[in-house]
Amino acid sequence: KQRLYTKPLVLEKRYLIQRIDKSRMNKALDPPQMEYLVFWKGYDKKDASWVEHSILEEDAPALLNDFLREKRSKK
Repeated sequence: KQRLYTKPLVLEKRYLIQRIDKSRMNKALDPPQMEYLVFWKGYDKKDASWVEHSILEEDAPALLNDFLREKRSKK
């Protein structure tokens, strides 16, 4: 039996993080937030993007914690 959808079916595309490279404070946001330069698996370096702390904290907490721990150990 076939299903008929009355609304368009929207699928969320997920991206895998290759690595978090560096951080910056984005003061243009209200309130200002820390952002991280994220490189994505399967994409070129030019496709890296700045991602807000709150998003990484929710979607990739282990990777974020590893990055922060490594950053603290370099000080």
